[in-house]
Amino acid sequence: MDKIKKQFLDIFDLSPEIVLDLPLIMLVGQQKLYIENHKGIKNFDNDKIKISINKGYLIFSGKELVVEEIREDCLFISGNIVMIQYEKRGGAV
Repeated sequence: MDKIKKQFLDIFDLSPEIVLDLPLIMLVGQQKLYIENHKGIKNFDNDKIKISINKGYLIFSGKELVVEEIREDCLFISGNIVMIQYEKRGGAV
C-alpha cells in the first residue's frame, strides 16, 4: 500500500478493504463463510467454489458446499469447508 493511501485511511479512519477494493473473508468454524467485495461466482459445484475478486480468484474446497445467499456486495457459503486458496488472474498462485 503506498504512503498516500495509508495516510488517507488513517486520516478518515476507513477500512482498507473498502478503499482498496479488497475482499473481506469471515470464516466461522468450517461451516460458514462470508465474503465481501466479490466480483461474482466463476465456477461452482458441490465440492469447489471459485469466486472472482479484484485481482484474482478465491477458491473454496470442501464437501456439500452451498451458496446460501448472494448479493452484489457479499455472499454466504455453507458446508464443510476444508481449504481456501488464492489464485492470481492468469493462473499463478
